Amino acid sequence: MSCSPGANVAGAVVPPTGTATVNGSGTLDGNPRVLTTPAAADTNTYFNYGNTNYASLAATANLVYPGGTNLNGIAPVAAGATCVVLNPANWGEPDHGLPASPCETYFPIIHVRGDLKVSNGRGQGILLVDGDLDVAGNFTFTGAVIVRRILKMSGGTKIVGAIMAATASVDDNVSLSGNTSVLYSSCALLAALSANAFPKAARQRGWVDVF
Repeated sequence: MSCSPGANVAGAVVPPTGTATVNGSGTLDGNPRVLTTPAAADTNTYFNYGNTNYASLAATANLVYPGGTNLNGIAPVAAGATCVVLNPANWGEPDHGLPASPCETYFPIIHVRGDLKVSNGRGQGILLVDGDLDVAGNFTFTGAVIVRRILKMSGGTKIVGAIMAATASVDDNVSLSGNTSVLYSSCALLAALSANAFPKAARQRGWVDVF
């Protein structure tokens, strides 16, 4: 999928009382580097997105895990030219190659009903975590990540797309350490969101995809 470069965005967006801290060899880049806005403290920002919301996305999830899930080695699974979407360890293929993998077009919605720990591997799509998200090791995810509570990233983890973490209290923190990397990509978001567009009735036409 091709897309045009968008406007500059902040590396991190925090509420007026918040801070953005990165430890270790991680970096935080953007224009501006950090943006302070009351919208970051508004729960509506995290759980309502235009014509849809967090609950609607969770209700259409391809993969659902219970709270307290610990995953190691997420990777695409294919049988010949077929992507095995029923395998719960298959979160699609974010690494594009020649010839193309059959899982490159698979962008699952992943819903975790509580806390999630994930290490090593790769995936893509939309990741919804009702509790805390702890990402470690060499794990790469492309798309949108929405966390209802605390986000922790360590090791060589990498997120391409965007992350939103709605910490529940002033004692909750977002922690990035080690050689972690969070890269905003409008193209990655467009790919994940377009793959999960929902049909909605429209006047003077049959159906139109709306996200």
